[in-house]
Amino acid sequence: MIYLNTKPIVKPKKKPKAEREQYAAWCAKYGIDPSGKTKKKKDVIRNITLPGTVYKPFIRETVKYPSLDTGHKGAVTTGLKKHTYTGDKMLGVATMHKSNMVPIFNDESAVDVAQMRR
Repeated sequence: MIYLNTKPIVKPKKKPKAEREQYAAWCAKYGIDPSGKTKKKKDVIRNITLPGTVYKPFIRETVKYPSLDTGHKGAVTTGLKKHTYTGDKMLGVATMHKSNMVPIFNDESAVDVAQMRR
């Protein structure tokens, strides 16, 4: 695919040299940059503090509520539930994909898992 730039670029024409010099002289008279760009003043001092004043930040007063002491020491956990199979109907465990363990309850499901493709 070919992309074409069909919009013409129109550059502004330069004014005659005498007119540009006259404009530059007028800008110099009033302290203006002839290019139209503004300059930032670097000598402006911000954050002026008066002598003898003390800056004290405002700190909000908040009520601190102590937590309830139950007398228990150490971490509080409920423990993990261990999943174990206690029945006798399961024939075994098969790995279906990567480490996906699948319980096998009959011979037909064992054949199905064994014949699955990747």
